[in-house]
Amino acid sequence: MSANLPRPFKKWGQNFLVDPPLREKIMREMKLTPDDLVVEVGPGTGVLTELLLPAVRRVHAVELDQRMSEYLDPLAAQHSTFTWEQGDFLDWAPENDAPRFRLFGNLPFYISSPLILKTFALRGHLIDAHFLLQKEMARRLAAEVGTKSYGILTVYARLFGRVKYLFDISRNVFYPKPEVDSGFISITFPEVDRISGNLELTLRAVVRSAFQHRRKTLHNSLGAVLPDSFVLGKWLDETLRADAVTPEQYLELARTIVDFTSGMGLTKPVY
Repeated sequence: MSANLPRPFKKWGQNFLVDPPLREKIMREMKLTPDDLVVEVGPGTGVLTELLLPAVRRVHAVELDQRMSEYLDPLAAQHSTFTWEQGDFLDWAPENDAPRFRLFGNLPFYISSPLILKTFALRGHLIDAHFLLQKEMARRLAAEVGTKSYGILTVYARLFGRVKYLFDISRNVFYPKPEVDSGFISITFPEVDRISGNLELTLRAVVRSAFQHRRKTLHNSLGAVLPDSFVLGKWLDETLRADAVTPEQYLELARTIVDFTSGMGLTKPVY
């Protein structure tokens, strides 16, 4: 199988999925429909793209590795419903008036956190996202409050969408074989986003500050970002640490700060 694949670039974390039954299982789990518009992150040689195409209306892929044109150009020539572009998905954006679409990808381990954050930033355009991820990252997204894995991405995932861990994926189904196993997850996004504008910026500032100093109490970790004269203890137990605060408590604190500042909130970008 590896003889038919391009040489993987370690710097891009390339691991090709070489197990046909697992590819079919992934497609079944996504519950694709003929009306779906799918954007695929990092299609590689297009083995999963080929399975997507008969099941959906259109697929557009974003691939960083120009070498993959050897595989993707013929696929585009055969299927009028497939287009692709060479580039970094972190720099990609849909048209403002684009219909909502489904996002899919086998995410490189080394850049999975930025790609997940990018997904949350695109949520207004998304129906859902399905990703193959390093198992540790997948567990972080679905972690419980108070656990070691609970963190910034967990809070965002719970507030911006609904995460479901679907199944484990062995490291043995990839070439080259990575050092750890993976997992397949879905993130479903609501049609109406309840968090935007200054509320979102405030939420991100609070959560990031809290988890940058996760062993400190909120009194100490949030002191630098809270408005003057804002009394944290009036709204939340300031002796708590970051991993003891629920996503809804973070959101309520952000709302309180926005109200306290007459709608301004904490508007310094934190991406």
